[in-house]
Amino acid sequence: LREPEAGGELEVFDCDYTDPSCPLDERGMWQPDTIERSASTLIKPRVGDMVVFDGGRQFHRVRGVEGSVSRLTLGGFIALSGDNRTVYHWA
Repeated sequence: LREPEAGGELEVFDCDYTDPSCPLDERGMWQPDTIERSASTLIKPRVGDMVVFDGGRQFHRVRGVEGSVSRLTLGGFIALSGDNRTVYHWA
C-alpha cells in the first residue's frame, strides 16, 4: 500500500445514532448536509496503519484521493452476537 499524493483522509464526525442532537429525517436516517457541518476528526493513515472505530454508528467518509498514483483501501467489520459470546467478522 502507498500514501496518496493528496487527500484520502478518513473523516469521522462527532455525531452518532445515540446522540439525540444529531438530526434524522422522517425515516430515521442521518441528514448528511447537516452532519457534515458538525465537528469532525481527520485521520490521515500512513502505510501500515490500521484504524479501528465504530463505523456502524459514527457518520464517516473517506475524502477523495488526488494524484497520479492509485490507492487501495481495505475495510472490514466486526460484531458481537446477540448473547455477546461470539465475535463475527467479515470484509
